[in-house]
Amino acid sequence: MGIHSQYNLEFGKIKHNNWVEYRCYTNNIAYRRLAEKLRIMHPVECEGLIEDIELAESQQYFEEYFSLNRSGASDDEEIKIDPPNIIIDKVLSIPFNDMKLLLQEWLDFIRK
Repeated sequence: MGIHSQYNLEFGKIKHNNWVEYRCYTNNIAYRRLAEKLRIMHPVECEGLIEDIELAESQQYFEEYFSLNRSGASDDEEIKIDPPNIIIDKVLSIPFNDMKLLLQEWLDFIRK
């Protein structure tokens, strides 16, 4: 049981004919934005956010807003690095360490 369980997140995969769909979901409305962000993030984006968090932790230069490569994002859809937390969509605050662990668990899951 990992940290994703503490945030009421469940990881799952659906096998289609030629590809696999990875899902992150929750029944807890407070964490739906987090589940959605994890689900749409490419592994390179997950690694990049971990790196940016580590830069912020070590008081080095980091970009305040982490951008996902998605078109059609609204102004309310954002990941903000606001030490010592990550702020998702201006409403959900997650401590740096928790976010790094969540990202790593997601990466481990989708790379199995």
